[in-house]
Amino acid sequence: IALINKKKDEMAKKAEEERKAKELKERYDAAIAAADGALDGEQWDAAVAKYTEAAALKPAEKYPKDQLAVVAKRKVEAEERKRQQELQARYDAAVEAGDAAFSEEDYAAAKAKYQEAGSLKPAERYPKDRIAELEAKLAEIAKREEEERKSRERDAKYAELITRADNAYDSGKLSPALVDYKEAAALKPDEGHPRARIADIESKLDAAARAKAEEERMAREKADRDKLY
Repeated sequence: IALINKKKDEMAKKAEEERKAKELKERYDAAIAAADGALDGEQWDAAVAKYTEAAALKPAEKYPKDQLAVVAKRKVEAEERKRQQELQARYDAAVEAGDAAFSEEDYAAAKAKYQEAGSLKPAERYPKDRIAELEAKLAEIAKREEEERKSRERDAKYAELITRADNAYDSGKLSPALVDYKEAAALKPDEGHPRARIADIESKLDAAARAKAEEERMAREKADRDKLY
């Protein structure tokens, strides 16, 4: 009877060990399955928790320890991927805003957005090229505005000179009129009015000079005759 009882005890113990081993395996497998699923779903904290649980259940198993390293690596990679995606989105938005401002000829706003894009991704050529392009346009606009300003000033100065010269001419003040007409002609060489007046005044001044010379000649002749008598 004692032998039979001993045998029964051994069988019961073995059954209990098998039951516990089966339960441990089931718990381990469930933890691994949950951890693998969490890893695939990029649920990093859940994956770490379940692999840690599995490793505690079966400390001799290598797989959960290796997977904890995999989780850490993939988490870093995913965070970097997300950072790059966010960076790209910000870059694309800045470039899009810059292009929109550029097309509307709002070059100051466009330059600011291209500079923002360039600071986000310094290796990209596009923002630099667009900044160079808009700076060339700004230089062209500045040059054109300066030319227009000078043209307005020249027109105003010409009109002032012509008005003053015409008034002097009409008043018989030919010498000051001639000075202003010559200055006006220098400003606008293609204008006919000042050139015609210059020619007219110079011919009148020449005639006046000849008349004065004739008067002087006749005066000398009269003086010479008076000396003879």
